[in-house]
Amino acid sequence: MYDQSLDQDSLTQLTLKTELSHALAEGQLALVYQPKLNLRNGKVQGVEALLRWRHPERGMILPGQFISLAEQRGLMHHLTQWVMNEALRQHREWADQGVKLKVAINVSTSVLYDLDLPDKVAQLLSRWGAPPTALELEITEEATMRDPERALTILSRLSAMGVSLAIDDFGTGYSFLGYLKRLPVNKIKIDKSFVVEMLSSDSDAKIVHATIDLAHNLGLHVVAEGVESEAILRKLSRMNCDIAQGLGISSPLAGRDMLAWLAAGVSATEIQPIPSVFPA
Repeated sequence: MYDQSLDQDSLTQLTLKTELSHALAEGQLALVYQPKLNLRNGKVQGVEALLRWRHPERGMILPGQFISLAEQRGLMHHLTQWVMNEALRQHREWADQGVKLKVAINVSTSVLYDLDLPDKVAQLLSRWGAPPTALELEITEEATMRDPERALTILSRLSAMGVSLAIDDFGTGYSFLGYLKRLPVNKIKIDKSFVVEMLSSDSDAKIVHATIDLAHNLGLHVVAEGVESEAILRKLSRMNCDIAQGLGISSPLAGRDMLAWLAAGVSATEIQPIPSVFPA
């Protein structure tokens, strides 16, 4: 049966796909940064860079609405290069003001298998005078399984440089533990679909707890996404989770706003103990 709304959706997607090519050149893309809280000492130890498209007519567009379009148009390499450059530029700006925050960015499957990726990363680090430890690359389980040996080769080169690596959305993909232990990763990120329901779902709570124990036994740190309340934060702390991020801690912030948010704490690089992160 013909449905006019489906035609309209297709037209919108086609229009966005065409406009995306101009968004980079016209400065319509921007990064915001979500803090990552160390649950052991209450300090912000880094941020995740999140992409936004400030469309002149449609307003703010989130990545879920245009990343697949970028893949289809073959723009992901160019887009990722822009994100890394902007994230490291912001890291340099913060560092010049005395605040050093590790910046994490997401790497898509197509970009992960680029054999020149380590060299491109090294060039950008050199351009902004940033140490490799300033950058963390987040990749999904599924991405690493398309060509495991090639992924292992590229990730090993990045790790040897000193760049941190994290498995994103852990628990939603293949979770091949035999392969996971071979990857030179430093962290795994528990998908927020498990974290947001862990207070009401005993199964989700057990999955989160088991994942934390597994990661620690493998010598990895654990980041929990989707922390939206103090109760969830405290439960993660009791489970010995290492790092948390989510709207309950802070919504994503523009680079210029990050220092003001940090300054509300004990110092420019430390926030108040965990209870004060949340309103009374």
